[in-house]
Amino acid sequence: MRTKRKLSFIMVLTAVTLISILCYAAFMKPDRGIQRFQEEFGLTLPTETKVIFAERDYGAMGDGFCFYIYQLPPQEMSLLLQDKSLSRWRPLPLDSSLTVLINERVDAFTSSSMVKKIDFNIQNGYYIFRNTGNPQASLSSDDSMDTPYPNAVFGIIDLQNNTIYYGTWDM
Repeated sequence: MRTKRKLSFIMVLTAVTLISILCYAAFMKPDRGIQRFQEEFGLTLPTETKVIFAERDYGAMGDGFCFYIYQLPPQEMSLLLQDKSLSRWRPLPLDSSLTVLINERVDAFTSSSMVKKIDFNIQNGYYIFRNTGNPQASLSSDDSMDTPYPNAVFGIIDLQNNTIYYGTWDM
């Protein structure tokens, strides 16, 4: 009788422990898309940040793409703008050649009709566009059409809609 109770107690304790670990992993771990943005740009997004679109596809050799759209509450967006990491970002609007390049790449690597409707001619906010081979150097929009940029990352902060666009491509 005692061994039956001990065995039952151990099984219940094990089940409760496993459920607790699973709940912690599911609810406490930051979203991978948000974490990726934070690592790429050194900006900390608030916990209230919502991922409203995510698409990611990478092959075995590391080639592929990702594209995320984040939504922030207005008060959190103003706090984000105080971050010193934004000093390397440039004010919008994007140069027209850069807008064309980013639109072409995003259209090429996603099948989502939602993403294809995004207007990258945003006027109020900040952007960064760089070659992932040299993460410290922002690329000039002046020569964006002369270079194929097989590996690039971009971020666009839309202050009017409190939205952040983040994408990479490695080809």
